[in-house]
Amino acid sequence: MLTWEQLRGLDYQTGKMPADLKKLDGTVVRVPGFVIPLEDSDRTVSEFLLVPFPMACIHVPAPPPNQIVHVKMDKGRKIPFDFYGPVWLQGRLKIQRTENMYTESSYFMTGLLAEPYRER
Repeated sequence: MLTWEQLRGLDYQTGKMPADLKKLDGTVVRVPGFVIPLEDSDRTVSEFLLVPFPMACIHVPAPPPNQIVHVKMDKGRKIPFDFYGPVWLQGRLKIQRTENMYTESSYFMTGLLAEPYRER
């Protein structure tokens, strides 16, 4: 499991990061978080931001880039979402800066699987 604490290890201004985070670049990881849609849809989404707390980026300053994962689901697959319901997201992580009309992120992920969050 990848944690938000590990993701915070990237200095988004200099690009420096711990070796354990660098090793995850290009690998399939699993991370919990909340979905912020980048598409107009009230029930499903295939492109979104994954953030560590609910409603981040909506009416409040966005989290720093190292606390945002830009996600595109593999093959445009749509997943259901709820602003207040956390998810487990599994996908291939890239340490790669991306920008959209709302904010920038330090990470990109090709999403493979999303499921409701449950403690393990």
